[in-house]
Amino acid sequence: VLTTGLSAPGALTPAPDGNGFLVSEPGQNRIRRVDAAGLVSLYNDAQFVQPRAMRMDAAGNQFILAQTGYITKVAVDGQVSRVISGLNSPHDLAIEQSGDLIVSENQLRQLKRIDRNGNTSVVVTLPFSPSAVTVAPNGNILVAALNGTEVFSVDSAGAVSSYATFTRQISYGLLMDATGTLWVAHAGNNIVTRVLPDGTQSSYVVTTTPRSFAEDGQGGVYVGVSNAVKHID
Repeated sequence: VLTTGLSAPGALTPAPDGNGFLVSEPGQNRIRRVDAAGLVSLYNDAQFVQPRAMRMDAAGNQFILAQTGYITKVAVDGQVSRVISGLNSPHDLAIEQSGDLIVSENQLRQLKRIDRNGNTSVVVTLPFSPSAVTVAPNGNILVAALNGTEVFSVDSAGAVSSYATFTRQISYGLLMDATGTLWVAHAGNNIVTRVLPDGTQSSYVVTTTPRSFAEDGQGGVYVGVSNAVKHID
């Protein structure tokens, strides 16, 4: 366990300087920093209303998705700016290798792409409500069906295919790490599933509700649970 005592953490992402992680606490409207020693401090002086998802781009900029429908950028130098507002029931956020953002909107059943200039386009309209999203090393978008048990792959042409099916409901988080391994959170069962590139699945018990994942840049994977951040790989 890296740290405990957090208040229902939502999203988890690496800290810009590589020392630990940033953890969102949506109920407290704040983001906290947990360093490599497990010490907890407040991240940035800005208030982040209901921060649901967070991702860091290759340059170290943080993008924060609010449940209320907007995305905030926190630059490496700490400056805060609004990227976009007016999203419809956004659920999760991912970043492509190009730096474009991918957002799942579950009521519209869409994945949307937001470029660096704030221009928005529809990647695909899905036959299900999307929830958690992540981007694979080959550029495909992986998306879970809301309250479902399946993860789908969306290719560059917008074609949708099944990627993996589970016996447990998928809850909050998906992460595909640098090795092409997919990590899936099952909140109702307090289980994390690892899916290797060959499709082999294995499960880990995490004792409390798993919500989101982040890599530490050294091959390790961490999961944010009900009140803590834990190392699982």
